Amino acid sequence: MINGQLVKELRTKKKFTLEHLAETIGVSRQTLYRLESSKTYSPRASLVKKLESQLGSLTLAYAMGDGTPLDLEALHQKIARLELENEVLKNEKATFIKIIENLSLAKDKDALNGSLSLWPAQSGLGAAVGASLQACA
Repeated sequence: MINGQLVKELRTKKKFTLEHLAETIGVSRQTLYRLESSKTYSPRASLVKKLESQLGSLTLAYAMGDGTPLDLEALHQKIARLELENEVLKNEKATFIKIIENLSLAKDKDALNGSLSLWPAQSGLGAAVGASLQACA
């Protein structure tokens, strides 16, 4: 959703008329007027990109009205961190599945302890599961 009043403010700061901006981004004057007149408006992503190309400082977060410019570098870093965490969780899940499979086949305490050694010691979840399973053994 777009904050229409903010779009109007940015347009007037650039000294663009409604007609000029509408023609430049390829929409009707009425479409742009409706966008600016509404408190919120949900345009297509292509229209948002065209507005950003003309108004410069318009970002999705800024246009939504919170006044904060979008920090793309911080978003990229967060995505990279989450992807890494996801990969770690996938590996832990695979290890946990191996442990469960080994436990289902385990006949004695030595086999159980061998299965538990597969779990990474640095994993908080692994340590908790390992302690619980050893207590049961």
